Parts: sequence; C-alpha cells; structure tokens
Amino acid sequence: MKVVGVDERDSAWEDDRPRFRVYLHGSGPDATRGWTDTYDVTGADVLQVVDWAQRQAGGVLTYAIALVVDDRHEDRLNPGLG
Repeated sequence: MKVVGVDERDSAWEDDRPRFRVYLHGSGPDATRGWTDTYDVTGADVLQVVDWAQRQAGGVLTYAIALVVDDRHEDRLNPGLG
C-alpha cells in the first residue's frame, strides 16, 4: 500500500448525496466463477456502506464498492453512457 500526502484543495467536486454501488460475489472454493448481486446504496456515507456490505457478505462472499458518478456532459454526447 502506498500513502501520499496531498493538498485537499486540488479536488474539483464533492457530492453531498453520493450513490455507492455494491457488488456481492459468491463462488465455489476452487473457482472464481459464480454469481454477483449488485445494489445501489444512497442515504449513507462510505463507512455505513462498508459496514452493510461486510454484514451482507458474512464470511462467505466477497464484495466490492464503487462510487457512482453521473457525468451529464458525457450522457449528452453518448446517451446512456454518462
């Protein structure tokens, strides 16, 4: 892991109502193929989302969390892809 100090003023945007996408993945003990359930979570901060994902995954599933960003400009250029 690499940790680098940064100037917090270099951020160009903030989202006070973030939408997180949570992927829960189940597979067999000898393969990575399996299934994935996907959920969008709103009304929570990242720590709450991590807690929820960990509780859903238990000791059996793996999970991933992404911040969903809607790009309105890109959507105007390529409808459905923003």
